[in-house]
Amino acid sequence: MSDRPAFGAHLVKTITDRELRQARAILAVIGVLALVSEWLWRMKIHQLGLDDAFVGKLRIASDIGLAVGATYLVCALLVFRKPVFATVTGLVLYSASIAIQAMVDPTTLYASVFAIGIRLAILLGLISAVNFARLYVRNQRARSELPSAKVVG
Repeated sequence: MSDRPAFGAHLVKTITDRELRQARAILAVIGVLALVSEWLWRMKIHQLGLDDAFVGKLRIASDIGLAVGATYLVCALLVFRKPVFATVTGLVLYSASIAIQAMVDPTTLYASVFAIGIRLAILLGLISAVNFARLYVRNQRARSELPSAKVVG
């Protein structure tokens, strides 16, 4: 038996690696955008002239937004170590944020065709990333279960 990988194995690995790099990029971009927007909003809260109790609630919401942005960045860092966990977590967070946004103010979801297209592209990218992460883990498992070659001599 040859020690060469099966036909197409390198192609599958290349495609899977590329998809996981794209997932990392998507998660990192979402994380950075979430952190920047929440930080800017947090700076703007003080200038609104609202009462202290309401400002406190806005700060809590901003803290949650900052934590979610940081979670996206952690998921981006974990894509190659824990691919299924990282991509599923990113998909669940993104889906939950869209659902919460729909409950709070549904008009922002369909404000422009561009925004709808971006949301759909991100969702499709994350769903694809979850599928490729599952394939990546399955291939890693299969590779580790192969018997090792012995040198006879």
